[in-house]
Amino acid sequence: MPYNDYKGAIQDFNRAIEVNPQDTDAFIYRGATKYVLGDKLGAIEDYNKAIKIYPQYEIAFYNRGIAKADIGDKQGAIVDFTQAISINCYQKANML
Repeated sequence: MPYNDYKGAIQDFNRAIEVNPQDTDAFIYRGATKYVLGDKLGAIEDYNKAIKIYPQYEIAFYNRGIAKADIGDKQGAIVDFTQAISINCYQKANML
């Protein structure tokens, strides 16, 4: 698959999700691919699904914040960025 075959990538992520509906990475990567294709709402839906499966997935909050900012939901973006930072700080504090 060529590196810019985003539609093919989405099909691959769809298959991965069919095999394992709890695969948070597949939702994150499919969301990121949708984002690149301009489907910001579709990306947000995938990030929502990843967060529902794993509520401590900081990158899901970060990516969703970017997509929300792009669609004009600045307040929602701030909430997501704040949550991503909070998760990251908590995880690092627990490593000490």
